[in-house]
Amino acid sequence: NQYDPTILTYSRSNALPPKVVKAVIAVESQFWPAANWTRGEIGLGQMTGYGADLVLMWRPDYYQSICRQAFGGKSCSTQYQFLDSSTQLFLRGLVLKEIDATCPSCAGGVDLEKGKQAIQVLTETLNASCLQSTRVIYLATGKSPAALLSFEDYWRLVLANYHAGAGCVYQALRKTGNPNSWNSIAVNFSSGCASGAEYIRRIEGQIKP
Repeated sequence: NQYDPTILTYSRSNALPPKVVKAVIAVESQFWPAANWTRGEIGLGQMTGYGADLVLMWRPDYYQSICRQAFGGKSCSTQYQFLDSSTQLFLRGLVLKEIDATCPSCAGGVDLEKGKQAIQVLTETLNASCLQSTRVIYLATGKSPAALLSFEDYWRLVLANYHAGAGCVYQALRKTGNPNSWNSIAVNFSSGCASGAEYIRRIEGQIKP
């Protein structure tokens, strides 16, 4: 795959398993980086406004880079979560435009360099989901991920958080009570959050030989 070197580079810089990043891209976009603005899903990771919100809130260095781009190089002393809603909306839109590889004048209608940029933002966002998931686990159980889950099951939860949102994960953890595996958590996703468990099955289908 032409994106493999980029996936490896940004996965390593964000301490992510490259095979997981590649599986997310395969499930989300089948490696086609063009945007679907009608559905609000952009880039190789099919990022939404929720994903942009996640990375801006949990990855302060990335937030600063976007903020400086938006406001002429000035550093943003106010954290993202404390900005007014209109400024947050503007910054989320800027993140999505950064990874929109649609290019009518390019071969195949796609800007491949923007595709690579989308991988960078995806890995930053998955890293953000790790940070948020760790916090959600603690709030729901009072314990660290390592005290409850294997490395593989922790990553299943991180990806469910990326796809379905922290609220769904928190509710499933609370309903589980004393989670000790992904399977014990997955059966406790509410009907409105069931796509989180299904998403993991699709990811696993991409990783397994």
